[in-house]
Amino acid sequence: MEKYAITNEALLGPAHGPYSQGLVCDHLFFTGVIGSTAEKDPVSDSVYDQTIQIFKNTQALLAEAGGSLSDIVNVTVYLLQMSDFDEMNRAYKEMLTERPLPARATVAVKEMLPGVKVEMVITAYIP
Repeated sequence: MEKYAITNEALLGPAHGPYSQGLVCDHLFFTGVIGSTAEKDPVSDSVYDQTIQIFKNTQALLAEAGGSLSDIVNVTVYLLQMSDFDEMNRAYKEMLTERPLPARATVAVKEMLPGVKVEMVITAYIP
């Protein structure tokens, strides 16, 4: 089994804790990502903006692993408030346009990092 970490601190900044920004294990790619950049954490108060940034961050990590957003197979979305579902979903649909769409679950959580309103755990298959 081949396993290695993927990082892009120039875009994402340093990790907020002891974890890999992205991890590749054989052909599988894993990440848990928020809508932040090295310059701004999070990018704004908007769930829409944070969701767009999540996919930009994921796209950058996937590119380093040899993949793209079209390789995503599963997404778990964590929202601070379910009332933000439509705003997150609007950005999600703009960023993921290829069919079939990934499988997805969305859950509301009680707390996140300060200012963070959406976080995603994303799995992709890198051919």
